[in-house]
Amino acid sequence: IAAETGFPLPHEVELGQGGQPVSVPRTGEGFHGRVSVMGEASIEGANFTWDLDGLRGSLHGLNASGALAIRIKGDGGYPVIKHHQFLVVKEEGRPGFGELCLIDSELQPTRLLEFLAEQGSSWVFTTLHNERITIDKQDIVKVWPVIAIASQSLWHPDLK
Repeated sequence: IAAETGFPLPHEVELGQGGQPVSVPRTGEGFHGRVSVMGEASIEGANFTWDLDGLRGSLHGLNASGALAIRIKGDGGYPVIKHHQFLVVKEEGRPGFGELCLIDSELQPTRLLEFLAEQGSSWVFTTLHNERITIDKQDIVKVWPVIAIASQSLWHPDLK
C-alpha cells in the first residue's frame, strides 16, 4: 500500500467494514476526504511541544474522520518522522502494540511515545530514541493515537 500511494505507513493499517483501509489515501478511486491541520509541533527526545496558533489548512486525500493533523518542525523525530511531515492523530483512544501516540500526563509535558505493553496499573512505552518509559494509568490524562504520518505533498494551506 505504501509503495502504491507514496504514503508511509508506520504501523498496522486499520480496516473498516468491507476490508477497506480507513486512514490512507486511495488513489484512483475518486476519494476526496481531508483532515484539518491544527498547528505545528517540535519533538525533542520524547517531548512534544505544540504551537496551535500557527499553521492552518488541511491534508487532502485522507479518510480519517475524527482526526486532526499536526506538522512537525525540526528533525527531533527522525528517523520515524521528518521535518514538515504531518502526524495524523485521533482525538482520543487506546493505543495498540507498536503504535505511536501522544501522551498527556499530569507529571510530564506531552510526549510522543510508542506503546509496548500494559503491566498491571501501568503502561510501558519507548521513545523514538529507544528509551523505555513506564507511566501509571492514573497519571495519563489523554492518549492521542497516531493513525498516519503524511507527507508535505498532501498539505493545502488555509487561504482565508
